[in-house]
Amino acid sequence: MARARLGEPRPLGVALPILTGTAEQRLRMSVVQGGLRVHHAIVLSKRNDEVTRRIRKNYPTCYKLDRSCYLVRSSDLCQSVAVKSGIKGDDRVESAVGAVFRLNGTYAGYASTSLWEWMANEE
Repeated sequence: MARARLGEPRPLGVALPILTGTAEQRLRMSVVQGGLRVHHAIVLSKRNDEVTRRIRKNYPTCYKLDRSCYLVRSSDLCQSVAVKSGIKGDDRVESAVGAVFRLNGTYAGYASTSLWEWMANEE
């Protein structure tokens, strides 16, 4: 398989060499994957209305998988998504328990057509 070059269209998951910039810039560049926002899953132990409100405010195109799991697109790191969602940080929703996972761009399963369409849409 030929290596993709910077700026060329490529499938998700193809590694690109990151040669310049600070460590934070290189990390953010690897997360953004060539300018496309990556998917994150926000998984709560139970439904929380305040966390839901924050997720919808900060990620208006989120996909609600069920009452306690949301999928979002963002170039933010997982920690930032957790802070903006209210499950981590100084402004954490006290009753919120959950985690944020960065998804790797591959997926499979049986679900609503709208889920697959949302996953395929890169905004």
